[in-house]
Amino acid sequence: MISVLANSLLLIILLCLISFFSTGQVEDSEITSRAV
Repeated sequence: MISVLANSLLLIILLCLISFFSTGQVEDSEITSRAV
């Protein structure tokens, strides 16, 4: 179960990072970096 949750979290984080990089918003990228 833990591995499944970890994998899902990693996928969500990757999707968020890709979306932020695609939009090119610096503020959002900084927020994500701080959250991580």
